[in-house]
Amino acid sequence: MDKKILDSCVAECDKLFSSCKDLGFKGSAALVYDLSNGESSVFDIPSFWFDSYISGPALAARLWAEFCGPGVDDKSLFELDNPVVITAGAVSGKGVPCSDITSFAYRSPQDGRLSINTVSSFFGARLIKRGYSALIITNRARRQSVLHITCDGLNLEVTERYSMMSVSETEKALGLSSDCSSVVIGPAGEKRVAYATAVSDKKACGRGGLGYVLGLKNLKAVVINAPVQEKRDTELFSELSEIVESEKIKSSMGSCGSSYFIRSANRSGWAPVNNFSLRTDPRLFFLSSDEIIRSLGSLEEIPPYDSILMLGSNCGCFDPSTVVSRCRKVLDLGFDPVSLGNILGWAREAQKRGVLLFSKNMDFSNNNDVFSIISQIIYGTGFGFHARGGLAEVSSFYEASQYAYHDEGLESGPADMRGSFYQALCQARRTWFAPYPAFFPYYKKTDTAAMFEFFETLSMGLECFGLSSYLVCCHLMNTKEVKLRYASADPCLIRNLFAPSSEAAILCSLSSVEGSADCIAVKAMKKKGIRKKILLLKAKLRRIPTGTVTEEDILNAGSRCRFLIDRINEALGHSGTNIPDYFKTDPQSNYRKESVVPFFSLLEGYGRHRTLTEAMAFRAEKKR
Repeated sequence: MDKKILDSCVAECDKLFSSCKDLGFKGSAALVYDLSNGESSVFDIPSFWFDSYISGPALAARLWAEFCGPGVDDKSLFELDNPVVITAGAVSGKGVPCSDITSFAYRSPQDGRLSINTVSSFFGARLIKRGYSALIITNRARRQSVLHITCDGLNLEVTERYSMMSVSETEKALGLSSDCSSVVIGPAGEKRVAYATAVSDKKACGRGGLGYVLGLKNLKAVVINAPVQEKRDTELFSELSEIVESEKIKSSMGSCGSSYFIRSANRSGWAPVNNFSLRTDPRLFFLSSDEIIRSLGSLEEIPPYDSILMLGSNCGCFDPSTVVSRCRKVLDLGFDPVSLGNILGWAREAQKRGVLLFSKNMDFSNNNDVFSIISQIIYGTGFGFHARGGLAEVSSFYEASQYAYHDEGLESGPADMRGSFYQALCQARRTWFAPYPAFFPYYKKTDTAAMFEFFETLSMGLECFGLSSYLVCCHLMNTKEVKLRYASADPCLIRNLFAPSSEAAILCSLSSVEGSADCIAVKAMKKKGIRKKILLLKAKLRRIPTGTVTEEDILNAGSRCRFLIDRINEALGHSGTNIPDYFKTDPQSNYRKESVVPFFSLLEGYGRHRTLTEAMAFRAEKKR
């Protein structure tokens, strides 16, 4: 990568967005910490960046481009020139439901792209409480360290006492109080497993290898101590609570989280089964939410649907207690459950085809076999020596790439794209959405490309303003019957804003609000005889002292965020999007309807709608 080209690309974005509407939001400075010498500094974020990128993923991407070094392409310098940027949402810690999000930006060791992950965590809210809009971690510590951020400043604890501890063991050893949040890696990250993740507030910090990057930097954990407002303003959202009570979403998602999607995946034919060879299986019934609840007797123990499918059905295991304990252990060790599940599914098929005859049993119906393979991956022994590098590396070494499903090194999942074209665009664009067709059958009658383009723009826009794109959260809204199990919105939950057609931008109007009150009103409207429940966001962003936020502002922010990330990836040498050829050419499965992904027509439609959206957004900016 030529750093000059990258600087030119982001400078072009700065110039293009220089006339953005001034919403009155001016964030704080960024805290920069150099692990190599233990020195900290403050970077004064230009004021126009807050107008252009606001907060969240867009600001994280812009800061990453500012601080990355010329050697970010060189794996030997990966930990030095690849900073990790953590940004807070604009309304984090303000009591607004689903607003406590934290964004991470870093270059992925798996596919080489700029990876942007936004997760539900109080880390960002506590960062704002300490007076910063972002934390930028540069270079590499000489020994394993833990970075502490307190009211007294920053302290780098250089110690190996946490070495090879799991995430839960590390959190316990750190003695975290209720006023603390952390970002912790497990043994997978310490041992440089390419698809290792980090964990914050008991949630995985997305895909792409964040744990690997932090492991290279010898950073075991980042701990921040700051009290924040965790209580939600439930009275202000009582109208939404009453409406959600009467919805199907409440009765399904409210009781079992995202595991509800498993039954839909089996019925609609998009469940990954036996390394994506099948799209449905009667045994998936045992992994459904009702069966898991019956087996475990606790709602809080249900993992996300993607972990259950990839570590369960894709590996040929359908026992609920085995799969749930497996999901919990895998995350505790610091693995990305989706990538690991893909690799285990491939290994199981490779052994059946006679490729891995010398390896241990890979039946994976019990956890002893799985944990034995995981141990090999962590320590780089036997099969794990190449598996720790990812599916692309291990399948190439064993000459079994024909049934290894990944794109540029990032493993596919958590859906069989032949049964959900929507998920094909999610995989290609590295944008992870909830499987909406599980709830709304009329999506199948609409333009998938148009629907995806709208959701991508809207979700990025919401996250730039600090609002989680997963806003319909029955766990939070049904306060009379269900306790607040999650401190913030779980990313398993379906989004608040949805519209099933290409006219979504017109139908889904995010009305501006004047005054100081926050409220969300949900209205139902009819168009062409089809009832469409449109959630109208009227939450005034408390961090914005002047001006109002309209639907145009949110969608335009999403367009700018997407444009910036794509320009950075182009400078990094990754301009194309694709999915494995298997899903585009092979219709065979045990599902009643054969199907292949019409990927190129989807991509053409997506590009057409995106061009229109960006033209409207940038034209509006120029008028100002």
